[in-house]
Amino acid sequence: MRKQVKIINKLILKFIVLLIFLLIPNLKSSLAISLSPDEKLCVELYMYNKYYLFDLENQRIVKQTILDDYYNKAFFISSDKILLQKNNSIYIMDPVLLKKEREIEFNEEIKEISILKENENESNLLIFTNYSIKYFKYIKNDSYLKLITQKNLVKFNDLKSKDGNIYIANNLFLSIAKVNSLLGFIWISIKN
Repeated sequence: MRKQVKIINKLILKFIVLLIFLLIPNLKSSLAISLSPDEKLCVELYMYNKYYLFDLENQRIVKQTILDDYYNKAFFISSDKILLQKNNSIYIMDPVLLKKEREIEFNEEIKEISILKENENESNLLIFTNYSIKYFKYIKNDSYLKLITQKNLVKFNDLKSKDGNIYIANNLFLSIAKVNSLLGFIWISIKN
């Protein structure tokens, strides 16, 4: 009897571990969360089209809706504007009204978007595709997204940003870039 209980427990444990490994990639790919720069609002994009906007100060849901289209990711690019990404396009919207104010389409699929800094008048962000890195400035008063500079990459796999340096990795190289708001990119080094 004890032997059967142990076998059943092992089978249940294996089933739970297998279930976790099967669900983690699906959860990661279908959930996007972004926090506003002033940390007052939070957006959750669940299952690609279920949109939730939370007021963190008052701890309540401001908006809950199902979007007409499916989006990959959601980002706050300022305290009052959100950017939704779908494959090779980005859309700038008001987080409450969800009206498309601006649409920008790229030639290749967007892999990552990183907000570098924000102040009262503008936000600076990096948009990574498979083979390029683009540095944009979003001017808040005009809802205008301006390309400052871009750089070709061998291939993009991952990035980390720390202390003004951006570390871009692929299978062969590690590129280290320093972002300067006046000069765009200053490439420090590319290491093998």
